[in-house]
Amino acid sequence: MLKKLTAGALIALALSTTAYAATCPSASSFTKKNDGTFKVSGPTKELTVDVDPASTSESAAQALKFTAARIKDKDSNDARVVCQYEDGKMKPDVAASLVWPTGKPTAGDGGNWQGDDCATKDGDVQKCAFK
Repeated sequence: MLKKLTAGALIALALSTTAYAATCPSASSFTKKNDGTFKVSGPTKELTVDVDPASTSESAAQALKFTAARIKDKDSNDARVVCQYEDGKMKPDVAASLVWPTGKPTAGDGGNWQGDDCATKDGDVQKCAFK
């Protein structure tokens, strides 16, 4: 009985200390507010999404593809990830970016990272995960 309890406690401890990778949000989660600004739920608060042009509809913004991420101030508690999105055209008509604060030192998680930069052509935010 004690062995099972000890094993269970060790498994619970291992799971609770495992760091899970985060990602930039999908563009489908962008919402356009009455004042014309775009927002997305962040890790601790609602974040502003800079969409260009500002007259972009909510549906057009939500259809954007994730294209890149860049980690800024990676070694500090002020670390953040800049997430970028485009409409997929050779010369994009619509683009967006947002700053995702991590609140802790941050590193890329996966093979797509080249230093502090990550890019993907298929829109898969998982390819630019960070922890």
